[in-house]
Amino acid sequence: LLRNAVDCNEQYRAANGDLIHVVKKGTVVLRTIVDSNEVIVDLSDVYYGDDLPDNIISYGI
Repeated sequence: LLRNAVDCNEQYRAANGDLIHVVKKGTVVLRTIVDSNEVIVDLSDVYYGDDLPDNIISYGI
């Protein structure tokens, strides 16, 4: 779920050259288990494109 979502109307180019229409930006909270301990990771600046067939997590520096 996208938290603190804000509406936007932007386009970005994907690695394959396709344009992605982004309609929302926000934060996603991931919960996972590491060494038998729950770890919560906040992914900020998550873009949501309503026409994408799959979910993608891509990290760039």
